[in-house]
Amino acid sequence: MTPFQYYFSFFTLLIGLAVAAVARGFGTLWQSRRSTRVGYLTPLLAAFLLLDMCRFWLALWTRQEIAALDAVALASVLCVTLPYVFATTIMFPAVPGDWDSLDDYYVTHSRAVFISLLIAKVAGYGFDAVLFGWQPRWADAPGIALVLLPILLLAWLRSARIHRVGLIFLVLWSAFVFVAVNPAAAR
Repeated sequence: MTPFQYYFSFFTLLIGLAVAAVARGFGTLWQSRRSTRVGYLTPLLAAFLLLDMCRFWLALWTRQEIAALDAVALASVLCVTLPYVFATTIMFPAVPGDWDSLDDYYVTHSRAVFISLLIAKVAGYGFDAVLFGWQPRWADAPGIALVLLPILLLAWLRSARIHRVGLIFLVLWSAFVFVAVNPAAAR
């Protein structure tokens, strides 16, 4: 196996845990659907996270020029994927029946979810520069801002209405980037 294949396998394993946490969370919700109203916020968050993780996976697949598997490369995988695993684990209540509404749970725990996503995004940009020589240009700023600013705002604001609008924006933006911009998606 090449160094990239080892790196990519490790990344895929950890991001797969995050995807599995989303599926498991919805399975648990399904089992308690009679006692907990689902609402809109957590399904929107799940859609954003799933799209974002798939986009991240495809973007990494297009970056197969990693030359060495070293501590920096492994740290990059951990710093980018573990916040996703954390976010997808805490986005669902451990016991859904303890909450009347999943939206109430979401509003209570959204700050930790979005701070972890912010950490993953900033780590991803940083390690992209270190591992792959990415040098941000002014032309990159609007695209980066369109992701980081809503995540930052959603980390600090508590209004369910603002979160609904912000999540709809993030889902639409992520779908656009996933389909239209990502070079691997165009193949």
